[in-house]
Amino acid sequence: MTSDAQLQALGRVAQLKSDLELKKFSAFRSHVVALEGRIAAIRDEMSNLSAGDAPGTLDDLRAAAAVAGRNAEALLRAEAELARMRPGFEAARVRAVREFGRAQVLSQIRTEAAEDRRARHEGKP
Repeated sequence: MTSDAQLQALGRVAQLKSDLELKKFSAFRSHVVALEGRIAAIRDEMSNLSAGDAPGTLDDLRAAAAVAGRNAEALLRAEAELARMRPGFEAARVRAVREFGRAQVLSQIRTEAAEDRRARHEGKP
């Protein structure tokens, strides 16, 4: 196998690995973004609840306290879930960047090798 064919084969493998890691990272990222959106929505709801008018009756106060308690629990669960996801998310990001870089380097090497061969073929040093 010639070095050009080897570079081409390595480039294809690197591109496939890069595409796979980028897809994995993208899926992970969509989960993280959705969870961050859910956390923001819960915080907004809690903020709106505390900024609203004071409950007029004891039943209204109990209902508001129950909603606030559920929101606080949901917020804690969502933040804990996000904290559990962060290490895997960062690892997926690092793998995607590494594989993408590897594919780009191999592509650049192949391009430069082709330019060198073309220059030698045309008699240029």
